[in-house]
This record gives sequence, C-alpha cells and structure tokens, in this order.
Amino acid sequence: MSAFWVIDKESHGESIGTKTVFGPFETRRHAESFILSDFEGWWKSSDLPLIDRDDNACGTYFILEQKAEVRPVGKTHTKFSLVEVKK
Repeated sequence: MSAFWVIDKESHGESIGTKTVFGPFETRRHAESFILSDFEGWWKSSDLPLIDRDDNACGTYFILEQKAEVRPVGKTHTKFSLVEVKK
C-alpha cells in the first residue's frame, strides 16, 4: 500500500512539538494539489497585506511516501523446566 502524507512544517499539532499531518493521498500529485489548494485558501483569506507577500510568505511542507503499515504485537514466551520435589 503506497500512500502520501503532507506535513505542514509551520503548523502546530495537538501536542507540543508535533506538526499537522494531512492525508493519506493516493498519489504525490494529489498531495501537491492539496498543498496548492491550501495555499490558495490562505492567499484569499489572509489579512497579510499583498505588498508583504513574497516567496517566504507561506511556510513549507513535507510530502512523505508511506512505505509500510505495521502493527506491533506482543508475544509471551513460557519456559518449562523440571524441579525436584523434596519429600
């Protein structure tokens, strides 16, 4: 299963030190379209004056490709041995 995830490097997640993650997206192109749509929404609704908007006005994003989906499973091991019964 290949999927793509977008991380907004400028945003803050729900916990301290985390980032906001969007996805999964089926392709990298879908992830890129999301970023452009997100930027367009910001551009249209931002209170930042147009004169102050330059190439650095918007933050950057990571696009990550998911390589695997895993689930940890705990396994118990039982060791058997004989003990001498004292009578």
